[in-house]
Amino acid sequence: TSNFWYSEEYINGLPPNRLPAETGNKKIIKACNILNRMHKETLKKVPFHKYISNISERLEKKIHINTQLSKNTKDSLSSIVKKIVILLENNMEEFINLANAHGDFHQGNILTDKDETWILDWEHSGEKSLTYDLVIFLLDSRIENGFSSRFIKIIENELSDLKKEICLSWPKINWDNSRFRLTSLLIFLLEDIEFYLEETSNKLFFKKNNTLVRRCDEICEIMKHISNKIKSI
Repeated sequence: TSNFWYSEEYINGLPPNRLPAETGNKKIIKACNILNRMHKETLKKVPFHKYISNISERLEKKIHINTQLSKNTKDSLSSIVKKIVILLENNMEEFINLANAHGDFHQGNILTDKDETWILDWEHSGEKSLTYDLVIFLLDSRIENGFSSRFIKIIENELSDLKKEICLSWPKINWDNSRFRLTSLLIFLLEDIEFYLEETSNKLFFKKNNTLVRRCDEICEIMKHISNKIKSI
């Protein structure tokens, strides 16, 4: 046993979605500015092909060694990953911007009071594509119900005025460009599949939540839409 105690300062505040709309929106923009400062300070450009190749190889390994998934789910995931990679290879950029990401940036992880704004729960932070935190925010949450329909709205750039403003101010991106947006969203799907594979590798956790199994069906709906969309670009 340890004789040491660990303590943190108690933060007393509210998430933006529990404040009046105008006040809440200002706090969200402030939180985005805080996060974007970190993005800018950790920004780095890497070869696009190398990043996609590395993440697809990691995914295949993680799918293969995951003992909690059925063969059908593994086959479905492998097929999804291959389809995404093919679409990305057909629209291969030269470079991709990476940065340290929060990893779960939504309103529930923002707390604010009259003077201060805090971003909480950094356990999923790490280096990801520059648009990863943005897409998480645009989706509102990771909840499976309605995930594909929310995602498709983002593909079509059907966003609220607040979200459009945030997209315009996000560093080093051109969200209104359809090709850039689709490429960013395809990369997000690969990164998000990796997130869920890491979660479902825990046997005790997976018994309580078969999120990745349900997510496969949602991603298949998204891929149908993206396949049709990308042909028109």
